[in-house]
Amino acid sequence: MRSFSFLLISWLLVFPSAMKAQLLSWEYEDIVTDVRMPAANPSMAVDPGQNVHLSFWNPEVDRLEYAFLDRETGMWSFEVIAPMKSAGYVSSLVLDDEGGVHVAFLENISEESYVGYANKIAGEWTVEEVLPTSSFGKYGLDLDFPIYAQPTISLQLTEENRPLIIAFDGTYTTLSSCNHLGQDLQIYRQNYLMDL
Repeated sequence: MRSFSFLLISWLLVFPSAMKAQLLSWEYEDIVTDVRMPAANPSMAVDPGQNVHLSFWNPEVDRLEYAFLDRETGMWSFEVIAPMKSAGYVSSLVLDDEGGVHVAFLENISEESYVGYANKIAGEWTVEEVLPTSSFGKYGLDLDFPIYAQPTISLQLTEENRPLIIAFDGTYTTLSSCNHLGQDLQIYRQNYLMDL
């Protein structure tokens, strides 16, 4: 251990700019000092004006929520994305080139996960069920299975600003070393499905 420490210190003395670049490249800012509310599993995007957009799960009411921090005023605004749905344990948020907000999320239907999609264009939310007849596994954290075996999603946009949702199917019947029966990685684009 001493030889490694000596080597590291020697390297930093010979190449001090490497240390400075590494240590000074991150800046910390506590952007939520005035808000206290239940929130978990956030997804964040920052727009060109440095405004912060968050989707997150409110575990007290099982709702998918959206928060916006206006960088100029420092004020937060909050909305429930799909007020009539139990949803949001996992979500993925992206912004399009026109400032539209897009969120893919897991919806809770009878304790099973279903994939949903919402977008906010011109101030209005539109919510869609992506595949309403297919469960992707248990909704919420299942302590009997490792986190990598549970449903999750990711959202990207195509060049045409069409949603591309990648969903990991966490349905299972047994658990083996690294192979879970029934699991699959599925990619949903509007109007068609690619199965990997």
